[in-house]
Amino acid sequence: MNTTSLESLVSQAKELNTKTGLATVQNFNSKSLDKSKVTRALIQSPGSKWEGIRLLDLDKVYVPKSAKNETLNKARGKKGLNRGHISKLKISLVENGIDYTKPLMIVVRKHQVIDGHVYDYELVAGYHRYTALVESNIDSWLFDEYSFGYGNYSESYSKKILQIRENDHSPELPNQEDDLVNLIGEMIDSKDIPNTEDAIWNFLDEHCTHMHHMTKGKIVKRAVSANGSYQDVMTWSINEVKEFTTSKTNYAVAGNKDDNRDMYGWSVLEGYEYEYLTNALRRFKETDKESYFICHTKAPTDKETLNQKRNKMIGAFENLEECMIKAYKFYQKNGRWPWAIEGFLPQDKKNAENTDEVISLKEITNKIKKEQKKLNIFN
Repeated sequence: MNTTSLESLVSQAKELNTKTGLATVQNFNSKSLDKSKVTRALIQSPGSKWEGIRLLDLDKVYVPKSAKNETLNKARGKKGLNRGHISKLKISLVENGIDYTKPLMIVVRKHQVIDGHVYDYELVAGYHRYTALVESNIDSWLFDEYSFGYGNYSESYSKKILQIRENDHSPELPNQEDDLVNLIGEMIDSKDIPNTEDAIWNFLDEHCTHMHHMTKGKIVKRAVSANGSYQDVMTWSINEVKEFTTSKTNYAVAGNKDDNRDMYGWSVLEGYEYEYLTNALRRFKETDKESYFICHTKAPTDKETLNQKRNKMIGAFENLEECMIKAYKFYQKNGRWPWAIEGFLPQDKKNAENTDEVISLKEITNKIKKEQKKLNIFN
């Protein structure tokens, strides 16, 4: 596909159409687009009402623009349109035509005259698909018409929510982190959602049901930081930890030397106790200096409160310390550690390592010595 131009695909599709009588993307028109074949599920979204399927000329649909004359979609507001995604959509149109099982582009009825051109509708969702159609010289398509502002929801709020819920088509371009952080900021400014961490979480849980929980967490953290949202419990990024300790304390973090205490300092996030205890051990070996930890937890959950998480961190360090003491006692008694390298898995195909067995440590050591001897000769 990468080496075949779009024009070549169109030519192939036309040839296939001539032989089979099937419609291709180039001859889609009001006769070949059939409303009765649409089987996509309607999007259920608060404050929105579906008005019906419309066959519309693309030049009668206004595409909102930003001050920079860039295509504007509140759910895609930060980075604009994705050219790579548009190319995929154009190829999909050539290969597959219209897929009646997928969501249609969405418009709202809105009569307006802009730069002397009369528009009857305004595009709400489907900006990439609309652009792909225009660039493929298609002049009409099927749209879903919605109206907004029902119940207790404002027109602006209900339109934005529908845009977020709609971003699930083929080839799909899911809601992006930057776009959602930007959108949440706008909705906080317009008072559509409260400026609190809980409200942002509730918003994402309700409207981004297919998004991974960790991705939601990243968006919440960035939105909270960007908007100064209220948090019942603060969570810290590494940059925030560095800024806090530098501006408000005399502690060191990130393995830096604390000259006041003659120790090395580390900030440790819940779940990384093993890693940073190892760092402290290495630093002790290198410098004979002690270390201290400044700890912080992840956000509380329904199963663990903040203090339970803190206690869990303390317990993790204590458990590791007990493990080290027990291991040292074993070493004193037996002259070896309670662990050993048994061997290595076969990996060297070039030198025909036996792929049916583990390679012993002795054999690996001999290989290392032979290789090092060759290097010394050349050096």
